[in-house]
Formats: sequence, C-alpha cells, structure tokens
Amino acid sequence: MFAFADETVNTFYAERMSYICGTQFSVGEGSYRNDDGYYVAVSDPRIQTYDDIENVYYQKFSRRYPICYDKPYNLSPLTKLPFIVVDGQLYEAYSAICINGIGCKYTVGEIIKKTDDEFWVRLNNYCELDNSTNQTDITCSFVWEDGGWKYGDFNNPKFYKVG
Repeated sequence: MFAFADETVNTFYAERMSYICGTQFSVGEGSYRNDDGYYVAVSDPRIQTYDDIENVYYQKFSRRYPICYDKPYNLSPLTKLPFIVVDGQLYEAYSAICINGIGCKYTVGEIIKKTDDEFWVRLNNYCELDNSTNQTDITCSFVWEDGGWKYGDFNNPKFYKVG
C-alpha cells in the first residue's frame, strides 16, 4: 500500500487539480466569457453534460467522496466554477495556473489509518529546488472499489476553506 501511494500520489493530485481548474478535457475552438472569466468549449466526445464529467471522474476517483470541485478553495483563481453549460454546450474554465509549483512534489510520510477498503497517508510537500519540506499537514486516502485502488479524499488545509 505504501509503495502504491508513493508512486501514484502526484498523479492523483494532478488529476484532481485538472478537474478543479477546469483543464481536464480536450477543448475545441468555441469560447465563452462572463463575469467569472474565460471558458473554452469542451470537445471531448465522452463529455456533453455534468453527468458525463462525473462518469469519467469516478472511473479513477472513489464514489465515497463527492466530486472534488464542490469544495470552496482559498486560492482566488479557484473560486469560480470549473465547468459551465451555455446553450447546451459544456465549457471548461481553463484556469491557467500552476498549483503544484516548479520543483515541488508530494511524498508519502506514513500510513496514518487503515480499514478493510481504505487507507490514509500523511503527505509531505517536498521542494526539490531547495531540498526542503514545505508542508506536512496534508492527507489523502485510497479506496478499494470496483476491483482496484481508486483515489479517495485529499485534504490540504491551505487550499480548502474550513468551516
């Protein structure tokens, strides 16, 4: 379990952020602008509606936890909806931001809890540029579901509003 978590945690984080930022799917030439910002038409043939987004999301993420862009985030570029529908067309927010940062990655510190079908790990946000650990209060889980491990919960207090 530890090796699996350590090998996949950065992929987990990148995939999760692509849904939060609205950069997960291939896009076409259409665009839409409103008060919240700039959106680009989704051209992925699998994705036409919000339900389609969830169907793709839950192929890798556990249904035990709500889809990740439901949470309000502390970072100002992430306060708008990552996906909107206008006149029947689905658009992505296309937030061109780098959350992980240059030279930063997550490493698994330790397994902190286990059940029959889920385990939680404490993560270190490690910066390769200066060989330092920036944050150690981040946790995530992996859930055994549909015959394999899926990404579970991800909790980073610096990114989520706690209330």
